[in-house]
Amino acid sequence: MRFLDEEYQSIKSTIEELDLDFESFSFVKKKGHLHVVDNNNNSFSYFRRSETRLSESGEWVEITFYMVNGNKDKLIDSWDKVLELIKKWLTS
Repeated sequence: MRFLDEEYQSIKSTIEELDLDFESFSFVKKKGHLHVVDNNNNSFSYFRRSETRLSESGEWVEITFYMVNGNKDKLIDSWDKVLELIKKWLTS
């Protein structure tokens, strides 16, 4: 999984909006999952998966899902929802 520039920029903006020091965070890729790690070595991880499915109208549609913190049972269907979870993690 590649770290998309839009994801990087939105995580950076979220960190800065909360008046946290962006330089105290690092980004690590392990086994395809991207980890946002703070200076206390706490981490938030996510994995993005895209699928192409045939819609009822017969058109191919690309769908993107996110798995957060290794939870395979609860897939998230939008980046905005993942960003909200990152924000909760940052403020906890």
